[in-house]
Amino acid sequence: MHKHDKPLTKRDIQKLEKSPLGWSLTAKNTKLVKTFTFDTHIDALIFIARLTVHAELLQHHPDITFTYAKVKITLTSHEQKTLTKKDVALLSRIEKTHAKLHEVDND
Repeated sequence: MHKHDKPLTKRDIQKLEKSPLGWSLTAKNTKLVKTFTFDTHIDALIFIARLTVHAELLQHHPDITFTYAKVKITLTSHEQKTLTKKDVALLSRIEKTHAKLHEVDND
């Protein structure tokens, strides 16, 4: 098992629950969910395109629901049926991608 495939510990999950980033854990702590809202449809599409690059690099693909200017992302490790370090790595890249897009919008 690759180190990123290891399931999260209870401590890891507690850190995620306390995180100010706004990700929600499902009842069984097997998925992380967050909805990002954008000003325009195209901004949301750009976000999806950029986060998809990171998903490919990590070989870990989130479930994405896209409606006009909202992007709902669900992270889980399907094979393990739980959250793993790979989910946290992708979460970090998603947040950085969102922050960079927001910086560009505010310039």
